[in-house]
Amino acid sequence: MLEEIVNGLMNVDDLGIEKKYSGALNSYTSKIDVNDRAEFIDEIVKYTKYLVEKTKGYKISDEDAYSQASAILEQAYEKQYGFDGALKAAKSGKLRDVLSVISEANANNDVQNRKGYLFTQIDPKDPKATGQIVSDFKKLYGGAYSGQMQDDAVLAKNYAQLISYHYKQKQELKALIGK
Repeated sequence: MLEEIVNGLMNVDDLGIEKKYSGALNSYTSKIDVNDRAEFIDEIVKYTKYLVEKTKGYKISDEDAYSQASAILEQAYEKQYGFDGALKAAKSGKLRDVLSVISEANANNDVQNRKGYLFTQIDPKDPKATGQIVSDFKKLYGGAYSGQMQDDAVLAKNYAQLISYHYKQKQELKALIGK
């Protein structure tokens, strides 16, 4: 069971979600800068609608596009006064950078949603499922950590950390061997 979940996580990595979003950004024609707040809002709304249609295949309203983009920019530019910091950047010729922030945040959100879905497939109150993850983990890592492992009940409560650990190990191995 552990291996199936981790393979699912690895498959999400292999979907090329980030490339899909960066491709959408690269195919979008935008201005270099904007002159005022209204023009900025118009640009981020147009881009967010374009991005969603290109990457997800459906259309959203102007209100939904603005809501999504403004929330992203408020957080991403938090240290530069939030949305107003993004507006300032766009006014100074960095509109493309602002659009890139929207694209990257959407890609990250998509990846996290897909990976989070895999974790919802495990019922934390199902001792058979969490016990199977512990058993699989011990088969893989038991020798390396013999004497250091907590009892099975504690490990079962922390099944998500076991999955995350194995996932990180596989990512490192994949990077090491280049596959």
